Amino acid sequence: MFNRSKDLTFGLSLLLMLVSQCQAGMIGRDDQRTFLTEAFENARNLARNAETQLDNLEGAQAELFTWLFGPADRVGKVRGVFRKLQNIAVPINAIHDGDDVMTELLLIARLDIDFYYRLDNYRNCKGPTMAYQLTPSDQLALSSSITFCPWFLDYAMRKSPQFLNQVRLQRLKDFTAEMDAGTWLEIFGLRAPIDFLNLFDGTVIHEMTHTRYGGETIDVKYGWRNCKKISTRESGEGIPDSDQGPLDNADSFGLFAVASWYISQGGKVSEDGQIEGGPPVQAKALI
Repeated sequence: MFNRSKDLTFGLSLLLMLVSQCQAGMIGRDDQRTFLTEAFENARNLARNAETQLDNLEGAQAELFTWLFGPADRVGKVRGVFRKLQNIAVPINAIHDGDDVMTELLLIARLDIDFYYRLDNYRNCKGPTMAYQLTPSDQLALSSSITFCPWFLDYAMRKSPQFLNQVRLQRLKDFTAEMDAGTWLEIFGLRAPIDFLNLFDGTVIHEMTHTRYGGETIDVKYGWRNCKKISTRESGEGIPDSDQGPLDNADSFGLFAVASWYISQGGKVSEDGQIEGGPPVQAKALI
């Protein structure tokens, strides 16, 4: 679903480049800039909340960690990833105060969709692919980049809610019913209710973990149930990609960020991915 490549790809769709040690300009429609700025700010808040919960892991949050990441001795590693994601997800054109990277966002305007489909370089955006991340492993001076495919960006901008902090308790059942009946279930194979809450800000978390600074995770498994199955696996060198554990799996981090936020807002998540309760009518702000 989320493809990765070591080739650099430019232009088209909305290319979010993580630019080291330089200032970045920005072009594109106002609504696209507004949406992406909000998306990355929400993702930063999700990462901040996850780190906060991991600082004092107990109760439902501790159960969540075990379901997705296994033994408690992995907490430090996971916390470190979420701390770094906050450094990546800075507001567009903001001054970055990170230690070993300066990260800003460069927004490239989308080209004509017909031209897009004639480019072999963008074949990664065909089919069900929503986004992909590029890290030039043999050229360390070049930044990682994230591309959100045009169809997915348009879809995400039309949806309501777009981000987790827009979810309302009175709409939760209607929202999950709509998703269950729609194309998401057919195309992406989302089978647990918690998967339906993995909105655009959760996608940003997922993609940021693929970057060099974010941890260079890979796509081992997608979705709650599949991520649970690999929770006790080991991760590291010498293990085939298909057998890697949660510390190398992007969706494990995305789901933890989403579920941890949901629990912190008063919701409940069960081991099989069922959800109940949830944010009040006006969801709390993440501070």
